[in-house]
Amino acid sequence: YGKNAPLDKIKACKTIGLSSGASAPEELVQNFISEIKNDIKTKNFSPIYLLMGEEEFYIDNITNLFIEDVLTDEEKQFNLNILYGKETSVDQIISICKKYPLMSKYQIVLVKEAQDLSRTFDGLIDYFKKPLESTILIINYKHKSIDKRKSSFKELKKNAKVFESKKLYDNQV
Repeated sequence: YGKNAPLDKIKACKTIGLSSGASAPEELVQNFISEIKNDIKTKNFSPIYLLMGEEEFYIDNITNLFIEDVLTDEEKQFNLNILYGKETSVDQIISICKKYPLMSKYQIVLVKEAQDLSRTFDGLIDYFKKPLESTILIINYKHKSIDKRKSSFKELKKNAKVFESKKLYDNQV
């Protein structure tokens, strides 16, 4: 969907449906989407957002809400950093996250395809413990979920909002 996603409809709706499952009941999904919209509206952000799961449609659309609504076009030139898991290192992510924004209150660091960092993902644990408040780190971990038993996930959850999407089946579309 990318740029062709119906962002105006997503912004206007009160909920976005997801498949219901044991770990993602519909009510929890609706609450999370409302929280994200409220964060954007009030400019009161969590320092980290982990968007993970099998259904990439919602991950992409939530990410687009941040990109479209948090920074102005001028601010995006200096304060929107898009990194790809295959092409970056944990050290590079941390270095960019620790920079202060230029001519803006916030910077966005978006890590796409973060599942490709899975072997080194634990290296982010120190940043998860003390994230910079002026940085909004958005981690897109698609097609699978992070092992919730790992210490990095437990630490991440303390300072992050975590969203997990389950695969939508044909009868749910």
